[in-house]
Amino acid sequence: IVKDDIVIKPIYPLFLNDGDRISVAIRIFNTTKAPLKADIKTDSSKNISLSMLPKSIRLEPESSKVIRTTFFADGIGKGEVNITVTSKNKSFFHQVQIPIFSPDSLQTKVYRGEGDKKVVINVPKEYLKNKDTKVKISLGKTYKAIIKNRISNLINYPYGCSEQISSKLLALLYAKDFLGHDEYSKELLKDRDNFIKEGILQLLTLQRPNGDFEYFQDSKVDPYVSIYASDVLLSLKDKGYKVPKEMTDKIYTSLKEITQRRREYDLIEFSKFYRLYAAYLLSNQKRLSLSTLNMMYDKNFYKYDLVSLYMMAAMLKNTKMDFEMKKVLSKIDSFDYELLDENSKFGDDFRSTIRDLSFALYLQIKHFGKDKRADKLFEKIADSFDTLKSTQDKAFAIRAMALYYKGVKEGKMRVSLLLNGKKREFYKPKVLFSSLKDPLIEMEGEDFRYDVEVSGYLPLKTNVSNKRFDKKLNIYREFVNSKGEKINIQNLKQGELIYSKVIINSKKAIKNIVINERIPSCFEIVNERLGRSMRPQAVQNNKNFYPLSVDIRDDRVLTFLDLEESFVYYDRKMKKKRIVNNTVIFYTPMRVVSKGVFKMPAIFAESMYDPRINDYSKSVSEIEVK
Repeated sequence: IVKDDIVIKPIYPLFLNDGDRISVAIRIFNTTKAPLKADIKTDSSKNISLSMLPKSIRLEPESSKVIRTTFFADGIGKGEVNITVTSKNKSFFHQVQIPIFSPDSLQTKVYRGEGDKKVVINVPKEYLKNKDTKVKISLGKTYKAIIKNRISNLINYPYGCSEQISSKLLALLYAKDFLGHDEYSKELLKDRDNFIKEGILQLLTLQRPNGDFEYFQDSKVDPYVSIYASDVLLSLKDKGYKVPKEMTDKIYTSLKEITQRRREYDLIEFSKFYRLYAAYLLSNQKRLSLSTLNMMYDKNFYKYDLVSLYMMAAMLKNTKMDFEMKKVLSKIDSFDYELLDENSKFGDDFRSTIRDLSFALYLQIKHFGKDKRADKLFEKIADSFDTLKSTQDKAFAIRAMALYYKGVKEGKMRVSLLLNGKKREFYKPKVLFSSLKDPLIEMEGEDFRYDVEVSGYLPLKTNVSNKRFDKKLNIYREFVNSKGEKINIQNLKQGELIYSKVIINSKKAIKNIVINERIPSCFEIVNERLGRSMRPQAVQNNKNFYPLSVDIRDDRVLTFLDLEESFVYYDRKMKKKRIVNNTVIFYTPMRVVSKGVFKMPAIFAESMYDPRINDYSKSVSEIEVK
């Protein structure tokens, strides 16, 4: 048995929120057979402090003593406390490391555009109330300036379904084409290859034996997302990254079955677009049979939209069917771009106008070169650049722009920038990352592009209305006991088991919603998958609660789900029409584990592919546990 004479064991939470005041018990053991007098000393990082501790204590033989202190969290980041106990000229140490998060919501404001002479930006003053507000500014002569920020946002996107992992990988693959040699770029690219390897392994865990990729682990397969993941992995392979042969062999099997329509996903028939996309990927790998290509050409699979036309033209070129290829290219030349918005609705839920334009530009340059068609597509993308919302939109735009700008050097520029009261001049493209101290940002120059992103943690007002479901997406949270009865959140006691009751609703069907259920640091989420505890009937989830995935972390639960469309029916008894909302109710068990005063974060819900569709619920700003 190996042990120190003195053992220090504090009991503290896994995390804190900025502003928390938590009561912490520190137990000190004397493992010797003699009484000891021990001196106590502590020091901590700037963002955490302790209430006064006794300078010394007396410990009886083979016994322990508990001393109590309070940790005060003051600033987000890594908090650290070092405890030193000295006796008989021997010192014993214990280091406490606690991440400190903001209980407020991260809000982002973006300013982008073309500068000609002077650009003046006045950031809302509420952003300046938070000392952690950051500003990221990209300056350049071309749209590369804007793309740099989109790459950063995409790489750091916090969620991880197979589509989002694939989009991150695509951004990482082309990141070098946009980033320079400044410190910001070096930091972003530092672990690029390792991140790509990790992403490939993540997709490997989502691949089924038949080659398809699940949306989340042990969840459904979305046919389009599965093909898209295959596209990204084959692109990585072609660029020299190591993708396991077993993985690519399964991909080829899956793509062949899709092109030949041998099976269906969840009774959803493969669209012509899905089959064309799968065939196009096989064609690039010289694995598409001529009979399959002829069948798709003869049955006009490609006539529905711009991307399908381009994929068919590329496949015909790959097989040297030049006469047929020229016929398809003539249809591309006469394509009515005004129909793009309507055409973007065809085929799958992930399609958007800017994604189709970016996909088409990529196909054009990859297979037919940079010509007038490419310039026309680029102009259309530039007009729609502000509509870049989803991870996939950004990934496709990055890939297309990488090819369009390949070999193009940004011309000389001269831009003066006023930031935090200091003026600087730049003569080449630049990315700056800084804390924001002054609301005034000014840029002056000729013919430059800029992308300014201000982000800070801003407090949200309490939002407790569960009566009005009048927005596109609505969420409400309250806390209940095991009988399903609402409890007073300001009257909690250490050791209680409570349930977070979440009610979510939307007027129309919304797919791929993420619910970010953050908790105060005095709660501990009860992971029911680790035990056999049975919930009482009153706190059972609704029967229509079918999550795509549930991710339980220390400080939050991430729940991913789809909401179906609400409907109207005629109630014969009431003799009137009634509206049935697509309301979903579910519960998360939590244990109250710590005493003190704690900040209460809000619960958020948002559409992952259109963050403008969102809502939050927050009942109080802080709670006290006795």
